[in-house]
Parts: sequence; C-alpha cells; structure tokens
Amino acid sequence: MHVSRTAAWAVAVALGLTAAGCTSSRTPPVATPATRTAAPPAGASPRAVPELTPPEVRPGHRQIAAGGPRRGHGHLGVVRIGKGPSRLDVNCVADAGSPQIRITVGTYVAVSLPCPSDEVHLGSNETNVSTGGGGTVTVEAPRSVRWAVSLQVPKG
Repeated sequence: MHVSRTAAWAVAVALGLTAAGCTSSRTPPVATPATRTAAPPAGASPRAVPELTPPEVRPGHRQIAAGGPRRGHGHLGVVRIGKGPSRLDVNCVADAGSPQIRITVGTYVAVSLPCPSDEVHLGSNETNVSTGGGGTVTVEAPRSVRWAVSLQVPKG
C-alpha cells in the first residue's frame, strides 16, 4: 500500500495533537446543546395556560355535532335539527383580552360569547327551534381563541 507523504504527515500531526491533549492537566471543554425557550409575546407576561376540554354530553341528550379543542374558524358539518330544544355548549379561552366567538347552525341558531384570557369560559345555551331544519355548524373565532363546541339534542 502506498501512502503519500502529505497523508502521513497529516496522520502524524493528528496523533501528536491527540497525545498532547491526553497529557494535558486541563479538562477540555464539553460541548452542550443550546436550549431555546420561546419568549412570551411583547407586552405579555408568562402564565399558566388553562386546560381546555370538550363539553360533556348532558344526560338525556345526544351529540349531533362537535369539534375542538382547536383555534380559529371551523366547520363542524351539516346537521338536521328537529322542532324543539337543542343545547349548544362552548368551552373557550383566549390568549389575551376577551375576543368574541360566534357559533351558527344554518339560519336557526346564532350565539356569540366572550372568551376570556384568564380562565376557560364554559358557556351553555339552550334554544327552542320553532320549525325544524338543517344547516352547517360554523364557528367563527380569531386564531387567538382556543375552543371546543358540542351541539346536543334530546334523545328520542
């Protein structure tokens, strides 16, 4: 095997540096991975983020549409609501301030609620639809709002 003079010299230098490092009384520095922490937005103070859970299905009811937890706008599908009562339960919390969340079910139900930033808002609205019908369940909310929604009707 033929080794060039340059390659042999590079190996000798590397071995010499390694040996010199081993005989040194100094402890070589240890590389540690850098850690990054996300800074809170300007003007915001660090705080615990409230846990957001979906609303529970109430006894004697069945859920016909649900969504979340999520942020911003959402469509929960098309539903058919019969004549009579229905429940719209909303859990929401904002990153800051108290922005509004609006939930609509076709042209039959429209509810707007504030979503505070200091705690999860648990909203419940009972409506009594005079005529049955169908429609798309839509949630309108800014990206700064986390929400979970449940539309329920009586069993039977």
